[in-house]
Amino acid sequence: MPIRRPLIAAAVLAMLAMAPPRASADCQPADPIDQALRTAPVAFVGTVTASDGPIATIEVREVWAGDVGRTVEVRGSSDGPGFAEDDRTWTDGTTYLVLPWVDGDVLRDSWCTATTEWRPELAGLRPPGATVYGPAAPDDGPPTALLLLAAAAVIVLLIGAVAFARR
Repeated sequence: MPIRRPLIAAAVLAMLAMAPPRASADCQPADPIDQALRTAPVAFVGTVTASDGPIATIEVREVWAGDVGRTVEVRGSSDGPGFAEDDRTWTDGTTYLVLPWVDGDVLRDSWCTATTEWRPELAGLRPPGATVYGPAAPDDGPPTALLLLAAAAVIVLLIGAVAFARR
């Protein structure tokens, strides 16, 4: 009986030693996107055309806040080689809503910003004064009611055309 306690303690210590380390971050998580947009000095929608580690070249489709050109470079948290702990991994060809922080004349981003991969529901957050270059980022399309109304109008026109042709 007395040997069980040391074995249990050893087993618990072994399990703790084998547990994966907790992820750590040097920053606080960002506010929800709608809140972060209210105070963002820069916010834009763009597609990554090239990436090298934590550095992304992004073709800007829409500017929601701040002043950015048609193509921008967004860097990780530092200019050192490789990745910093919190740097984002960009995916070429993917569209993002980017909310970087401004570091002098450099736009920086990490997992701790509200930057997120584009999803159609984000279109509802587009501010009225957004600058759009070319086609806007995709949204959910026309509301279902509008589509149903258009379909009904087409059907009525077809029925009317057939009725007129039979006369």
